[in-house]
Amino acid sequence: METNTRKSRPQVDGQLADQISRFLVETHRAKQPVNLRMIDDFEDIRVIGVIERLDTQGQRFLVDGEWFNAADILEMGFAR
Repeated sequence: METNTRKSRPQVDGQLADQISRFLVETHRAKQPVNLRMIDDFEDIRVIGVIERLDTQGQRFLVDGEWFNAADILEMGFAR
């Protein structure tokens, strides 16, 4: 029987948070597609696409009509 265990979110230091923020702003301005590995409650997910909107106050971003939290980003890169 499979049990669903909730994943814990990694701690992000201030420097990494700044890098993530800059990456999101720069790729949004350039309309550069991103490839992000993100943590979900039970599994890691991939978000691939162009960032349509940024909510810097709420620290979230919109890709393909869905909002994601910047704090959930584990890895970031450019999509091919």
